[in-house]
Amino acid sequence: MKRQITFILILFITQCASVAAYSNPLPETLRVYYFHRTHRCPSCLLLEDLTKEAVISGFDSEFKTGRITLSIINIDEPAYAHFEKDYSLEFQSIILSSVENGKETSWKNLTRVWDYLDDEETLIKYIRNEIDLFKKKNRCPKWPTKKRLSL
Repeated sequence: MKRQITFILILFITQCASVAAYSNPLPETLRVYYFHRTHRCPSCLLLEDLTKEAVISGFDSEFKTGRITLSIINIDEPAYAHFEKDYSLEFQSIILSSVENGKETSWKNLTRVWDYLDDEETLIKYIRNEIDLFKKKNRCPKWPTKKRLSL
């Protein structure tokens, strides 16, 4: 009898958890990807470091809560090779991806990162500004945005 009550209680809790998970879809997320190859030059490594700085320090609260994520991905690894085709990647790139309810709704390649690589401060501002613009454009008006300096 005690086993049956325990089983019923576990079943009930499991069902409640399933309903709660279904009725509370994933929040909107902005994913920042830095895609690279196995062999990287000093500029590629610098771009990775500046991307991390731009995202983590520029969007601290959103990064800590998971509203903005950062992934560093080697597209030479077989599991990640599909990204090259998915985003039409020709070289190391930063991609912004809007995810709503677990599905990507839009994305943007930050093609000008290489133009600003010689000026670290400008590159960081560029990445942060692009993230702010992407958030506004992609149905994220309820997210707090910081005033950024123009380039």
